[in-house]
Amino acid sequence: MQVRKRIVATLPLLICLVAAAVRPAVAAGKSDPKDLVTQVRKELMRLPYNGAFDFLVFSVNGPTVTLGGEVYNASIKKDAERELKRISGVENVVNSVEVLPVSHSTTT
Repeated sequence: MQVRKRIVATLPLLICLVAAAVRPAVAAGKSDPKDLVTQVRKELMRLPYNGAFDFLVFSVNGPTVTLGGEVYNASIKKDAERELKRISGVENVVNSVEVLPVSHSTTT
């Protein structure tokens, strides 16, 4: 019980210290490539119609993000590119995502 109280008591302090350490870098306009990779990953995960069979990959080279993979819905390709262009620090998006054809399976 004591350990839990200590953790709860020190958590706000830890959050404040992390925020204070991050704020000067953000104010100076410095962008860490790891932060850009994290932001790109988050935006791709938030795509609303991204299904289990859609496969998206990306690489970050400076301010350029290259998208690749395969999707079943063409709107996912467009949505991914549009959302990545909105991220600060991304200047160019190369969209090499392939839209897969519709399956014509027949059942008997």
